[in-house]
Amino acid sequence: LEKLTASVDVDAFYHELPSEVPGVKRYIQTALRNPLYVVGVFVTQMIYGPRVALTCGHQQGAENQVIKEFAAAADTPVTRIDTHPSYLVPELSLIWTGVSWIVFGGFLWLQPIAVGLALVLILLLGTGLTYLARKESDYERPLAVLLGWGGILLLLPLNFIPLTFAFAGFVAHGLVVRATLGRRDIEMVNRTIQDATAHDYTQIWVSVGYKHLDGMSDAFESHGVEVICHNETNN
Repeated sequence: LEKLTASVDVDAFYHELPSEVPGVKRYIQTALRNPLYVVGVFVTQMIYGPRVALTCGHQQGAENQVIKEFAAAADTPVTRIDTHPSYLVPELSLIWTGVSWIVFGGFLWLQPIAVGLALVLILLLGTGLTYLARKESDYERPLAVLLGWGGILLLLPLNFIPLTFAFAGFVAHGLVVRATLGRRDIEMVNRTIQDATAHDYTQIWVSVGYKHLDGMSDAFESHGVEVICHNETNN
């Protein structure tokens, strides 16, 4: 980042964190449309949150942490531009809702007590991890491992059906993220252009995941914005 910004004056940084963070009410509304996805949100956090926390100290990811620190040091504004997929679930087809409820209900019908216990563990531990991520606690590294991977270990003795339930949620979350990728690309570009235009920025830095590069580059260029992609540390 220092190498790339040394040759150009960056007016502002934008990065791939949700501009609006979903709360309990939003998660309940989303669960009514796709309960398996909400399970998957927390299962995914339990799997990947500790790994990211061990790597960079926080679950938000090294790139987001570096952007915030670099922007603070350079006294440059930084803005969150992503749309959390939970806000887009209600816009998906009702087929998603039907399939999700059928699978969710099927697992509860097979083993209501074991699956119910797994659901409670996932929601409680996942909520704890999410809270840690948002507060950026100094103890996030050890607590993320305890709640995340420790929680996965607690699920193991429950037997095959609850574990499959958790895996189904993980898959459902991944499918929703993929299905909403294009919409998120467009909304991130629109938010960035709106903010940059309002502040008369001419050169900006946008940090997003690799899968967003093509879609967002095309969307920026459709608005007449010149784009230079850097997708490797040596590029």
